[in-house]
Amino acid sequence: GTRLDLSSRRFYGLHWRLRYFQMADRVVFLDRDGTITVERGHIADAGDLELLPGSAEAIRRLRTAGWKVLVVTNQSHVARGQITEADLEQIHRSLQQQLGILQTQVDGIYHCPHHPDGIVPAYALVCQCRKPLPGLLLRAASDHDVDLLHSVMVGDARRDLQAGQAAGVGATILVRTGHGTSVEREDHGADHVAADLAAAVAWLLALPSPARPARDSEMTGETENNADSYLCQAEQIPSDHPTEAMGQVGTAFPHKGFQHS
Repeated sequence: GTRLDLSSRRFYGLHWRLRYFQMADRVVFLDRDGTITVERGHIADAGDLELLPGSAEAIRRLRTAGWKVLVVTNQSHVARGQITEADLEQIHRSLQQQLGILQTQVDGIYHCPHHPDGIVPAYALVCQCRKPLPGLLLRAASDHDVDLLHSVMVGDARRDLQAGQAAGVGATILVRTGHGTSVEREDHGADHVAADLAAAVAWLLALPSPARPARDSEMTGETENNADSYLCQAEQIPSDHPTEAMGQVGTAFPHKGFQHS
């Protein structure tokens, strides 16, 4: 797999890229299925959502270290008519509740419900938010004042890495959970490969960086969902959702990537 030599110029380029930031927030963007939760295909019921071992602790460590954590996930089974937006909201509420039991949460959940072959007319379209396109990340960056160059994308699929690169994140990490083991055999282009989310976070936090205010220092055992869940749309679609549907996303930021061995 891809390894970054700690004595190499590539490592120090990554180190400085992740170390220095301005007033905008550093974010770790996370794929959902296969990265945070067990990969089970298209989940249609909240009861089928299961956290991967160590993923909640990894998220808690990130937030304690001052990183925001945002989930960006393709959920095309909305377009395929297998679940509704309300069903997906329940699934994501369950995710936050499970994380809350373990003393953490994510700062936001962004999903793309589209697919060009969908059967639900409102979602059966070519959009800019379906990974590997960067629309979800760009919307999240705008909403949360994110410093993309000093942020990271973590996922188990090549499309996760490509979305991060297209959005202009500073580094991408492939995890071997979910589909990651098979993706590792491809030309994936990740800056680092880790066994799972916990290992990815351990590697990231081992890079020297200045302290940021802890986000989980006041957390209790409550399971109240305090983070927002966002619908990232390519067309204006009437919704009771607290955020507006997304318009067409503009040109992606250029990816300033690293050389890989």
